[in-house]
Amino acid sequence: MRDYSEIISVTQTHSQAEKLLEEIEELEAAGFGQPGQLERTLTEKVRQGVAEAMRKGVGETAGWSEYLGGLKNQVKEWETVELGLAFEPSETGLERIVEELRAAIGVPVVVRVRVDPTVVGGAVITYKGIYRDLSVKRLLNDLTQQLWS
Repeated sequence: MRDYSEIISVTQTHSQAEKLLEEIEELEAAGFGQPGQLERTLTEKVRQGVAEAMRKGVGETAGWSEYLGGLKNQVKEWETVELGLAFEPSETGLERIVEELRAAIGVPVVVRVRVDPTVVGGAVITYKGIYRDLSVKRLLNDLTQQLWS
């Protein structure tokens, strides 16, 4: 089985995964064009970090067609974690969040971040229909109920 870890590492969000599928489609279409068209498409229409990861992933002996087909199948299998946060995370922060989620879940996942200032802090996480409210808002509500009970 091919190693797509380079691509996984540069794809954190659901929208990035959708963009990756579009880029794969562009490359597949270019692969059957004139000589050099695939490389031009890779340079001009694919995000730089993704293009570099693809070049590493395809290696010298494998064909692009096989690589792109396998990658497309992999991306379609990635699962999405819905994440409600009080703020838009920085790129570094998002990378850390996704890294932790992938380690905890054990499979490649991407996140769909929803900014909700009422969360206050922490996160609201939905994955495979399971909802976890780990927000400061919930903790404050729980504390308030305990105080008034």
